[in-house]
Amino acid sequence: MRVFGVDSSPQRIAAARLEARKLGSPAEFAVQEVDAANFPSGPWAGICVCHFLDRGLFNEISRHLLPGAVLVYKTHLAHPLRSPLRRPRRSEFLLLPGELLAALPGFVPLRYAEWMDGEGGAYAGLVARRYYSS
Repeated sequence: MRVFGVDSSPQRIAAARLEARKLGSPAEFAVQEVDAANFPSGPWAGICVCHFLDRGLFNEISRHLLPGAVLVYKTHLAHPLRSPLRRPRRSEFLLLPGELLAALPGFVPLRYAEWMDGEGGAYAGLVARRYYSS
């Protein structure tokens, strides 16, 4: 299976490369910003997004996933009990409750949750399968 990791942080990519080597994975990595203009072209059998939100990428995610592919998505959630000291602070980087489910209509949710971490952080997480085309 081809694995391709992208992050804007050289330190995170270096850590991912090290872990991949330890696991014997031939994963590829790139240090780059991800937006609609430079979304890693698929088709992909799965996409995993962690602690990142760009609402403009929801269509790209759908477009680059094969029918039946799996999406795993976890990011920060706006919540009244969320600590104002937690990052990110700007609303453009915080999901609204239920927003992730509504933003991906071409997916069947397998698991969805919204939770607090006990340290003032709030998150939304989704595991979903892209509809098969008819």
